[in-house]
Amino acid sequence: MGRYEALTVGLILAVSGCVALLVRSRRQLGVVVRTATVVTLLSYPWDFFAIQWRAWAYGEAVPLVLGVPIYDLIFIFI
Repeated sequence: MGRYEALTVGLILAVSGCVALLVRSRRQLGVVVRTATVVTLLSYPWDFFAIQWRAWAYGEAVPLVLGVPIYDLIFIFI
């Protein structure tokens, strides 16, 4: 596992732990997840077109979901 992947996993675990401590009910968790999903869906086209139009590139091979690196989608969701 490279540094980038380790940093990604560490950040995901840290933020997930903080969110878990702040959410007090299932209803509140549902609102948080729904909002994060909407933000992710709104941001996905921006990321997709920026990569396709070569506004930025990734130096190493990363797992992709429909042309967008999985790490970007995770960071947007968080």
